[in-house]
Amino acid sequence: MSMKEMAAMAGAGARAGDEGSGKQRVLVLGARGYVGARLVRRLAAGGFEPVAVSRGGGGDGVEWHRFDAGDGAALAAALKDVGAVVNCVAGSASDMVRVARVLQACLMAMALPPRLIHFSSMAVYGAGTGSIAEDHALDASISAYAQAKVEC
Repeated sequence: MSMKEMAAMAGAGARAGDEGSGKQRVLVLGARGYVGARLVRRLAAGGFEPVAVSRGGGGDGVEWHRFDAGDGAALAAALKDVGAVVNCVAGSASDMVRVARVLQACLMAMALPPRLIHFSSMAVYGAGTGSIAEDHALDASISAYAQAKVEC
């Protein structure tokens, strides 16, 4: 999926977080990473209002929150006024699973949760070759990373 398609999907449909400025607010977890940083810029250029979260500092002229996405209280507060959340968190297998579980708990606690887009990886299909579709059997045997992505 291209960044343009990703930005469009994050903003599809009316949800919380698009009041006021008329721009839909999209929370990007892992906003300092390779994919997350590019998504933040693409969202801003596409007329959305990105809300960036990372353990590192901010920048790019967008709203930044500095916290670990596995911090349930901080994440719950950040989720309150967004229409979508994109999980671009990368790192160790245990960190990716921990953040996914905290995110799931936060979203389940909300009456009207924002739209969720979770980045995964082809690694979840193992050493498959040829054409692989999303309904292909999962095989996390190739690495701890693949196991974490399947668990997420």
